[in-house]
Amino acid sequence: MYHLYYAGMAQDGKTEQIGLAVSEDGTGFKRINKDGLIIPIDKSIDWKSVRVCNPYVIMIDGEYKMFYQGIGSFKGRQLCTSISIATSNNGVEWQCLDHPLLHWGDMSAYDSRQNSVKRIDLIEPCVLEDNGTLKMWFIYRNKACEGNWLCYAESDGSGNWAIRQTAVLTGRQFGPFLLHYPQVVKDKDGYQMYFTLINTHNKAHGIFSMSSIEGYTWTNLKQILPETYNGFSVKPRALFDLGHSKWKIHKAVQMANLYALKLLTGGKKYWGFSHPHIISTQNETWMYYHNTNLPPGINGRQGYYYTIGRCKLTDQRIMEKKLVFDVSAGNNWDSRFVADPFVMEI
Repeated sequence: MYHLYYAGMAQDGKTEQIGLAVSEDGTGFKRINKDGLIIPIDKSIDWKSVRVCNPYVIMIDGEYKMFYQGIGSFKGRQLCTSISIATSNNGVEWQCLDHPLLHWGDMSAYDSRQNSVKRIDLIEPCVLEDNGTLKMWFIYRNKACEGNWLCYAESDGSGNWAIRQTAVLTGRQFGPFLLHYPQVVKDKDGYQMYFTLINTHNKAHGIFSMSSIEGYTWTNLKQILPETYNGFSVKPRALFDLGHSKWKIHKAVQMANLYALKLLTGGKKYWGFSHPHIISTQNETWMYYHNTNLPPGINGRQGYYYTIGRCKLTDQRIMEKKLVFDVSAGNNWDSRFVADPFVMEI
């Protein structure tokens, strides 16, 4: 049995919550219980009164632990985001902490510019248990952090986290990009990280990987999706070009790409792939992700519209790419989009 933990957005475009769907084979997921909702927002708790999303689940000593982000309103600021944890004995029914593990204010010791910005976000946690140490990678975002920062923290399990004082990576290291959605897996040579870069010029999304020996010095950049056969120039579905030293976007080429997109997707603007999650089963490696679409006017949606897909990773190419989970019908809590996939075999 496979569990798909995901985030769903309501038609109001504001309320995001965490759900669970199950599958026997890792495709064709069905929502549990009535509607799949397992962790709702809590309007009585400020730091998660607006949204909860980006679930990341691990098992320690027979107990499931879900790390996730909560978004809330705070006096004198815009929405801010913190990271917390929920626990479960069966992976279905969850008990949530009333307080964050990492509060957005905890980064003030590492970023002196916090007082100059109104929105601060600690988002998209990824956590591994490694020889008794909990290791967390997360994104730190505010207006002063160009490209977003990938940060690293460790804990002995007591609930206290030591945050590395400098960012591990930033999106601007790659060019005009925002860095999002890290997933780190341990392998025989150290660590492999899968993550998303969003092109700030055309908003295209792509999935990349890098490798590291110790978990905070990353090298060997590779593009995973959309597929490319000539370096990092992705055509026609999205225009990435990490080879341009001045981050130049050619308008004529961009417009040609958008025309091709329209033909390929039946009128929808298809903007790429985000939020990778890797799972290995029976000598096969699968990557779940959310498709990033921009369909103005379709079913009354505005802005990005996400669905969840899966593909097989091999040494040579991407195979068996398919949709595995879609939005719910009507006006349900996850009828606008489904995103942030985390899949585990139970």
